[in-house]
Amino acid sequence: MHKYQPRVSIYRLHECYAGMPTLVASVSHPSTAFIAVTAYQNDHIIQLKIQHNPFAKGFRENGGAERKRRLRSSPETGK
Repeated sequence: MHKYQPRVSIYRLHECYAGMPTLVASVSHPSTAFIAVTAYQNDHIIQLKIQHNPFAKGFRENGGAERKRRLRSSPETGK
């Protein structure tokens, strides 16, 4: 999990794009910070992500999420 905070930067470009651009202003606001997660603990959220995420095709076809859940709770693992 990583925390991100978007930042808007405004640069001034010189005529004919000669030389390096000059930074005019850079602004961020604390309320725009967010944490990107890759693993969810809530089964309902996991199912919503799988149903609505076009990149979760492997989980739908191969049962990847269900398989991981079964492995975690299987008697062989002692949990």
